[in-house]
Amino acid sequence: MPAEHQEARETAQVASSFINATNSAVDAAATLMLQYAPILPHEKIDKALKIQRTVELDNAAAAAIKGVFDGLPIGTNVDACEGKKEAGKDGEEVDVLSGHHGSLTGKQYSVILDPIEGTTAACSRKEGATSMLAFSSKNGLLPTPMLSEYITLPEGAEDGEVTYMNKLIASAEANGVLDIARGADYNIGAMAQLYNGSDKVAVVVMNRPTNQHIIEAAMRANVEVVLIEAGDLLPSLAAATGTLVNGKHIVVYGRGGDQEGRIAAAAAKAVDGFMQGQVWIASEDDKNYTRDNLPVYERDDIAPGRAEDTGVVFTALTNDSTYFGLQGRDGGYEVLQQATSVAIVHPDVAAQLRSQISADVDKTVIVTRSTSSQ
Repeated sequence: MPAEHQEARETAQVASSFINATNSAVDAAATLMLQYAPILPHEKIDKALKIQRTVELDNAAAAAIKGVFDGLPIGTNVDACEGKKEAGKDGEEVDVLSGHHGSLTGKQYSVILDPIEGTTAACSRKEGATSMLAFSSKNGLLPTPMLSEYITLPEGAEDGEVTYMNKLIASAEANGVLDIARGADYNIGAMAQLYNGSDKVAVVVMNRPTNQHIIEAAMRANVEVVLIEAGDLLPSLAAATGTLVNGKHIVVYGRGGDQEGRIAAAAAKAVDGFMQGQVWIASEDDKNYTRDNLPVYERDDIAPGRAEDTGVVFTALTNDSTYFGLQGRDGGYEVLQQATSVAIVHPDVAAQLRSQISADVDKTVIVTRSTSSQ
């Protein structure tokens, strides 16, 4: 077997192992969720209840993932874990799985992990919750930076990870065209031209004051705006892979979560999608606006590993009818036997992964270079 085929086969085996990890995470979380009374569509979950459920679900999912990691013949170094932001924000103890797991002698991989992505959806038993994992070869993913790398902290202030990122994510066609530094009017206009008309593209934006200029630019250009309150990772992955939503290309633009941006960068790297991200830090006098002159990172700055070694896998905890058409493990009043998993990988790896997965056994969708198959 040629060396490149052997490498692709090894990466496919790693991706399959990581799918097992996210499957185990949603198994644990879905079993726990059977105890939760659903939150009705018109209801808003109580903050204290949300914190309690978030901690329970993240810890159950993290423990399940750790169990898989510790049994693998490879080493996994968790460079970032979304649970850490939840723990810091809510003051609760969450197992963030940071550090090394598994073998010290086998091939080593960098991982960015979100045991439960979309905790608000999961806590309310609504659509859009997954277990999410980005991977690459050792040092192939840039860890979440610390605040002190960009600003001088006040005396006595505690350092912490950057939690937000201003980002621009689109399909491979946007490479060399979009540029976050050129502003909203340029990028919105370029999107419409790139995708052959303003009616062929939608821009997904977090509903935040910092993103108002993007919303206004899209309205001026007659481009559809999809406002979301939380959970920009699934649309980011759809954007990077060129997955059409309601017949339109989507672009994710504006301020959102930092680690979600890093996972999206890994997906973009695997399929040659477009991604730029700028560190976002609240200013001292107004927490709604970023500091000036913070660096803009290209996709390959955030995900410097080889595309063939890099990818994203995730498994649905609850359904997703919008972006990837996922069936979740949580079936309302039962734990369903199968949930949809997705692997976003390089084409060479996709070919090997298809040969390892039986559609009759594993409900896994493989996405590569703007095409998908099951």
